[in-house]
Amino acid sequence: MKIFNIKKIGQFSLLLAIAFSFHSVFAQENDIPKDLQSLAQELGCQTKEDCAAAFDSNFEKGLDLAEKYKVYDKEQSEIAKSYKQEVISKLSNITDENFEEEIIKIAKGILSKPKAAKSLQLDKGAVTAAETIVKEVKNAGTNIGVCSRKADTLSREELIDCLEASKQLAKKGDIVEKYIPKGIIEKSEMAGIAALLDEALVRGEYPELGKTAEEAGQKCLRPGSETLKSCDVIAEKYFGPEGVRELAAVRAQTKQIGDNYLKGLENMELATPDGRKIVGKTAIKESCEKAFQTKDIKLAKACGEFAVKNGFADRGEVEESLKFFESVADKNVNFDQCRINPEACQKFIPEQYKKEFEGHKKIYEIIKEQAGFDPMQCER
Repeated sequence: MKIFNIKKIGQFSLLLAIAFSFHSVFAQENDIPKDLQSLAQELGCQTKEDCAAAFDSNFEKGLDLAEKYKVYDKEQSEIAKSYKQEVISKLSNITDENFEEEIIKIAKGILSKPKAAKSLQLDKGAVTAAETIVKEVKNAGTNIGVCSRKADTLSREELIDCLEASKQLAKKGDIVEKYIPKGIIEKSEMAGIAALLDEALVRGEYPELGKTAEEAGQKCLRPGSETLKSCDVIAEKYFGPEGVRELAAVRAQTKQIGDNYLKGLENMELATPDGRKIVGKTAIKESCEKAFQTKDIKLAKACGEFAVKNGFADRGEVEESLKFFESVADKNVNFDQCRINPEACQKFIPEQYKKEFEGHKKIYEIIKEQAGFDPMQCER
C-alpha cells in the first residue's frame, strides 16, 4: 500500500498532464500502454515510474517526444506548444527542495488562463487540493516523493512522518477526498497506529505482551486477560474510549465462544450399537479407546461415525482406519507394543503403505545413529 499516490494527488502531476508532462500518460496504467511503448523505448524507460522519472530529468526531451508520438489532441497540442518554452524554463530551474511548490505555481499560472485550464481539465479545486497536500506533507517533515513509495519500502521514521501527514489530511477531507479517498486515509491511520504500537512493544514498554502487535493481540484476547492491565492501557492510549469498549466486547465474545464450545463438548452424545448413550467428551474418548483395545469393531465403527459427524476426522481417514482395524481384529496384535516397536506390527501394514513405512524406518535409523541413542526408549 502507498501512503499517497503521486499520480492522483491533486492532479498536479496530471495538471501538467497532457500539456507538459509524461506523468499522466502512464498514470492510469499498471504497465506502459501498447501504443506508447515506442515512446517509452526512445525515452529509455520500461515502467510508468521510470518514464515519469525520465521525463523529470529531461523536460524538453519529454515534451518533444510527446509531440512526436501525438500524445496530445489538436487543441492540447497547440496550448502545449504555446507554453512549452515558458514551462521548460520554469521547470529547469526547479530544485528537489521546492519541486512540488513550483509545480503548483505553474498550475496556478495555467489556471489564470481559462482556455488552457479548460483544455487541461484543471480547476481551482485540484490546485487547492494539491497545495493542501504538499503543505501538510512538508509540515510533517517529509515530501511527496517519499510518501508515494510503497509503505513496506519506507523506514520506520519515514512511515511515521507520512502517516502523520495523512492524519492531518484526514481533517481536511472536504478538500482532498476527491484525490485521496477516505478509505485510503483511514487505512493509513490504522497502519500508523500499528507502527507506533510496534515501536512501543519493541522498546519493551509492555514486556508482558511480547514484542509485536500480533503477540499482544493474542494475549489480550485470551480468557482471563482482564488481569493484564497493559491491554486496557494500550486500548485507551492508541484507540481511545471506543478502543476500551471494543476490547471488552471482543473479550466477552471470545469467552462466550469458548464456553459454548466446552458446553457443546460436554453435551456430546455417542449412541453405541447396544443402545447405550455415552455423554461427554471424556467418557466418549475413553469408550472409543477401549473399543480399539478390545477390538470391538461395532463400537469402533460408531466412534468413527461420531468423529466424522462432529468434524474430528474426515470420512476417508475413518474408513482407512477401520479397514485396517478390521484386518487385524482377529489377530493377536498388541497395539501398545506396536507403538514402541513398529516392526512388531509390520506384517499388518496394508500393502499401499509398506513403501511409506520402509521410508520412515530408514529415516528413523538415520536419526538414531546421529542422536547416539534410540528415541523409542523414551516411549517406554
